[in-house]
Amino acid sequence: MTEKKELNILVGNNIKREREKAGLTQDQFSEMLGIGSKSLSAIERGVVGISLTTLLKICDTLSVSTNTILKEKCEK
Repeated sequence: MTEKKELNILVGNNIKREREKAGLTQDQFSEMLGIGSKSLSAIERGVVGISLTTLLKICDTLSVSTNTILKEKCEK
């Protein structure tokens, strides 16, 4: 199994948090982004990283800044 990188986990958690705030399911959000729901799940779990293009698409779709996704720590 591939070791998860700390940044991928942070980004994935932030994407999930913002998606849930927007009231979207993984299926709905992945369709809006044009990616598979399994790919979105892997991103949100921090298993894989995302490209800059995908990051910008996510931010535009959720109407959030890149800082919100890249830097903010999720409160537990």
